Amino acid sequence: MTARDPAPPHAVAVVGMAVRSGGAADLAGFDRLVRSGGTAIRRLERSELIAAGVPAAVADDPDYLPFAAPMPTAPADDLVTLDLAALGIAPEERDLVDPQHVLFLDGVRAALDDAGYGAERARPRTGVFACARYGTHGGLALDPGGRDLAAVVRRLVATEKDYLATRVSFAFDLRGPSMTVQSACSSSLVAVHLAVQHLLAGECDMAVAGGVAVLDPQCVGWFAQDGINLSHDGACRPFDAEASGTVGGHGLGVVVLRRLADARAAGDRVHAVLRGSAVNNDGAGRPGYTAASAAGQAEVMREAMGIAEVAPEHIGFVETHGTAAPLGDLIEMTALRAAFGDTGRCAPGGCALGAVKANIGHLGAAGGVVGLIRTVLALKAAEIPPLAGFRRPHPQLGLDGSPFRAPVAAEPWRANGGPRCAGVHSTGYGGTNAHVILQEWSHD
Repeated sequence: MTARDPAPPHAVAVVGMAVRSGGAADLAGFDRLVRSGGTAIRRLERSELIAAGVPAAVADDPDYLPFAAPMPTAPADDLVTLDLAALGIAPEERDLVDPQHVLFLDGVRAALDDAGYGAERARPRTGVFACARYGTHGGLALDPGGRDLAAVVRRLVATEKDYLATRVSFAFDLRGPSMTVQSACSSSLVAVHLAVQHLLAGECDMAVAGGVAVLDPQCVGWFAQDGINLSHDGACRPFDAEASGTVGGHGLGVVVLRRLADARAAGDRVHAVLRGSAVNNDGAGRPGYTAASAAGQAEVMREAMGIAEVAPEHIGFVETHGTAAPLGDLIEMTALRAAFGDTGRCAPGGCALGAVKANIGHLGAAGGVVGLIRTVLALKAAEIPPLAGFRRPHPQLGLDGSPFRAPVAAEPWRANGGPRCAGVHSTGYGGTNAHVILQEWSHD
């Protein structure tokens, strides 16, 4: 990559974004949260736990960890305040539909508006690639002796993840490919990758990609257990010496994508450019089904950089999977070191690490796209965001002398002989890894 080659012919533009999360009702609030290094993870009040159905004996147990990153409004409140009819929700579905479906529809509406393709503007052939956390609203119970099969079908369509993407296509009259994508915690970044592939294949001219992860109720806690990747102290500190696991979060993220050439021809605002992406699976090269593989993650990173035509020394920031599980962070850091190589081309500490889970908790299936949005915002601001809660590196990571550093405060993002570039990484139980290379865009 050189300054004279700002984007390859297969580049894809991010033209629209929307996000909601703990501590952030919209994109602007999310930007403020991550740039300040703040966190939405907090200790829940006893009253919140009781209202959420946690037994009093559990809420009062000193070993119970009542932490979460709840969104500013409860899902039930959104179902009351949102115009469900405008989101394609029929009156008979109001009491059945999974709130995740409704919130994702509203997120798509916001992302399309941000892209300039709201209801008043004709949209090109648009695909939808979506994912969700498991549903908790109702669910499907088959009654072998039941006669009201129509009710069963209504509940199925209103709650199952299978119908998330096609519900979006119906609500907004989008006629490109439409599919729900599930690969556990890497789902939404895999959805972005698939959206890019369909755009480049010409199967659609615009694509909506993203995910949602909202449990109802949001206010719950847990008992710490060895071998389970949940925090032992209620904090989420990726790569930190005191990291002990992750904390659950709630939220959604949506991006709208177009081929860069089409976006420029249409006069669209370009937030950033997606230069390349890759997806793979670890296969059997790991200790167990839910274990991660450094080799598999390093391979997908190298493949994405190759497709993007970006050398490691040009990457100034990597938004990591960063769960704060010590073993998981170590495996990811091993993969990063392998992917960036020991050639000496990368300056020590030249690439900053990010992990949005420290700000908003672990969004599961939706986490990857929210990390991508955070990275796009950093590129637009030319500012490296701080790694929330980080104090000193875990000694096993070997950050000293490596190409990586953990920023404790916001930093100016200095260019390195060309456009600023960043990586976004995501992996999931089952071993499906995804990696995306982004580039700033200043040619509007």
